[in-house]
Amino acid sequence: SAKTATPSHLLRISTDLPAQASGLLGGATRLPWRKIAFWGGGAALLALVGTGIYYGFLWSRGALPTTAPTTTETPAGAGLAIAEGETRAGFIQKVTDAVENATIPLNEVRPLAVTSAGASLSPEQLFAILSTPAPAALARARDSSLSFGVHSFRGNQLFILIPVLSYEYAVAGMRDWGNAILDDLGPLFKIRANELALLPSAPALKDAIVKNKDARVLFAQDGSIIFLYSFLDKETLLLTTNDETQKTLLPKVSRGQLH
Repeated sequence: SAKTATPSHLLRISTDLPAQASGLLGGATRLPWRKIAFWGGGAALLALVGTGIYYGFLWSRGALPTTAPTTTETPAGAGLAIAEGETRAGFIQKVTDAVENATIPLNEVRPLAVTSAGASLSPEQLFAILSTPAPAALARARDSSLSFGVHSFRGNQLFILIPVLSYEYAVAGMRDWGNAILDDLGPLFKIRANELALLPSAPALKDAIVKNKDARVLFAQDGSIIFLYSFLDKETLLLTTNDETQKTLLPKVSRGQLH
C-alpha cells in the first residue's frame, strides 16, 4: 500500500509562525509609536526639570557667576611712570619704594617697568635724571631700553640690566667711572652713607670672580657684597647688590627672558 507522506518538521515550524513575525521577511510590524513618544517626551521633560533644579541650587549658593567673566591681561611686572622733569631725589625715592613694596616669592625675579612718556627708560634718560656723568659707551645706547627688576633674596634687591653696544668701550668706560659710581648710583641701590662709613678704608670696588664672571665688587667689612657690576655677556651689563641675583639672572639672560 502507498505510504502517507509525513510533513517535514522544519516545514511545520515555519507554517506555525505568525504572518507578521518579522518585518525583514516582508511582514509589516506595527510599533507602539504613541507610547514611545509619550514616554520619551516625559523622560526629556523630567531631565530638563532636574537640570533646572540643580543649577538653581548652585546659583542660590553663589557657586555660579552672576555676570559673564571678563578677560584681562596680567602685566609682566609692576609699573613705575616717571614724570617729565623728575628730580634725582624723587626718582630714587620712587624706585626704592617700588622695590620695597614688591611682593615676590623667595628667590624669584620680577621686572619693574620704569617708563617715561609711555616708553621704557633709556640709559641716557636714567643718567640724565640722576645727573650722573656715566660712560659714553652706555649713554649712547639711545634706542635701547633699560631692564629694571627685583630679586627676592634677603629682602627685595634691585637690579638693572643695561644694554651694551660696544663691549670693549663699555668695559673701559666702567673702569674710568671707578668708585664714583658708588656716589652716583649707590642711593638707588640703598647703599647708605652710614654703611660705607663702617668700612675700614675709603669705599673702593675690587676685581673679583663672581659666578665664573669677571666683576667689580664693593665688599663689606665681613666679606659680604654691598654692590657689584658684571657683564653677563658682551651685550648686557648687570648692576645689583649680591651674587645670588647674578646667579639667578645668568640663565634667564642667556635665554632672552629679560629683554
